[in-house]
Amino acid sequence: MKAEYIIFFGNEDVAQNKCKLLAENYDKTLEWESLSVSEFSPGIVKNAECIARQIFYPMHIDDDGEIKTVAFDDAFNKGLSINRLDYADEKDIHQLGESKAERDRLLKPERKYIGFVEASVSHFRTFFECDKRAYAIFDT
Repeated sequence: MKAEYIIFFGNEDVAQNKCKLLAENYDKTLEWESLSVSEFSPGIVKNAECIARQIFYPMHIDDDGEIKTVAFDDAFNKGLSINRLDYADEKDIHQLGESKAERDRLLKPERKYIGFVEASVSHFRTFFECDKRAYAIFDT
């Protein structure tokens, strides 16, 4: 099972449809939450952890300065990148965000890193839709 998990998350051919494939294999998806991707990982993502999502202007911010729901759209297609605050320093997260914005500005000059939002893993694992959990959070 672990080898299949590692192969799946490392497969670039499924990158854009990852979430659809995970939804089609719901039971396996929930099992994969209890697996760690490698010996170098800090381990499975625990309910007590807090996670952070980097926010960029203008794609994640509306005209009133509020965060748009599009900031979280990747969670329903290719997978949402987050940082685990137990293992990532805030300064490092900000530095990574600034670096990404700088690279993005080569094609989109208006791009700016704003900061990050954080939430508990347990919060996301309480969302259900049609009697199935809406989110799974993996150690990838």
